[in-house]
Amino acid sequence: MVSQELLELLNKAIAREMQVSIQYMWQHVQWKGVKGFAVQEELKKIGDLK
Repeated sequence: MVSQELLELLNKAIAREMQVSIQYMWQHVQWKGVKGFAVQEELKKIGDLK
């Protein structure tokens, strides 16, 4: 049986991964123009956006 502490740590790790993914997706949406074009592909790779 999984301990409560381990379960909490795993839930926090999952929450952090979701937060980072959402942040990368949001940055991808916000970057526009010349600046956005320069980093667009890199943000897609990091955020695993297709």
